[in-house]
Amino acid sequence: MLTTECVALRGCPRGGWRGRVRGRGAPRAKCRARRRAASTGGESLYALESGVPDAHLLLKFAQVEGVDQDALCDAAMELGALSVSFEDARRGGPQEVPIFNEPGQWAAPGARRQLWDAWDVGILVPMDIDVDGFTVALRSALSMSGSFAPAQVESVAQGGWVELVNQTFAPMHVAGNVWVCPAWSKPADVLPSGAVPVVIDPGVAFGTGDHPTTQLCQRWLLGHVHEGDKVLDMGCGSGILAITALAVGGASLAVGVDIDPAAVASSRMNHGLNFEFRGGGRGPGRGDEREWAERFEGMLPGDLEDARRSGRHSDGSFDVVVANILAGPLVELAPLHAAMAKPGTGKVCLSGILAEQLDDVSKVYAQYFNLEAADDAAFESGWARLAGVRKAAK
Repeated sequence: MLTTECVALRGCPRGGWRGRVRGRGAPRAKCRARRRAASTGGESLYALESGVPDAHLLLKFAQVEGVDQDALCDAAMELGALSVSFEDARRGGPQEVPIFNEPGQWAAPGARRQLWDAWDVGILVPMDIDVDGFTVALRSALSMSGSFAPAQVESVAQGGWVELVNQTFAPMHVAGNVWVCPAWSKPADVLPSGAVPVVIDPGVAFGTGDHPTTQLCQRWLLGHVHEGDKVLDMGCGSGILAITALAVGGASLAVGVDIDPAAVASSRMNHGLNFEFRGGGRGPGRGDEREWAERFEGMLPGDLEDARRSGRHSDGSFDVVVANILAGPLVELAPLHAAMAKPGTGKVCLSGILAEQLDDVSKVYAQYFNLEAADDAAFESGWARLAGVRKAAK
């Protein structure tokens, strides 16, 4: 069973665009994460980027029932929690229920709002918090019985999952001579001769290239982005797809858009990292560092709207639109994707779609695009890719 982690940052649309899908385990929906103002008092880059202090505690509550998840989230955050997550308490057994909690999933009248009947809750708090006092105050705010207490308290080491990613992220072959390579390795030492590296330091952003949806999009980009194309990457995360279009496809410009400011910063940083590794094959081995820097723009959704209104990135100006997010947001964004693609020639590539969701997403995009037939190459590990060409203007 896949684990889905949907993060909503304060100040961003709740639910967001991105379902962060990680490995095996039970479905998990992280309902909210707090971003604190960054300070410079000796904190690590991880702390400054994520807003999470270097040392913190994870309070684990088991078999929680009968409490509204939103109310629990709100109460915990008001008491100083950094994030709150839910997992199916019956995960791993026949009663496990997969829930991806996409935006719009609960829009239908009478739709079931709660995640599961019983859940395990993880609450991340600062290291110096009074755990007993926090628990008592949370019980009081939720009018819960005295039996509500953490079953386990764990100290989370400095760097957290970012360090774990650093330990497990190894060079990965995409297709042909293209490889995704972690920034802390030396491509010349670890890749075969003639390899073209796409260099990524994921930081706190989504996208190391290991997930099937990323690979489905990357392989499509290698055959469909051409010299001089203008590419829009919606939900750019670490920037891996935009950088693939630039570093391998020879795109003249890639615009990466994400609701998470940390992702935008990460994608800009990764684009800069690829300057020193560029060259060879169809890579961007020409021009100077300034020219390379100007070929990528990272922005928030509001910035994209400003660029549309000003005509800097006008409707119908993109040769390729790529989005690796989730089926729900893809459906919501279909009119925007269609508006940004060049009529008659603009291409779209979408993933983050479960195979069983492909028909529903296709019906929406068929209004705007002539869709490719989904062959075996459009499916991997239960996920699907949808691609097509923008219909000509009438």
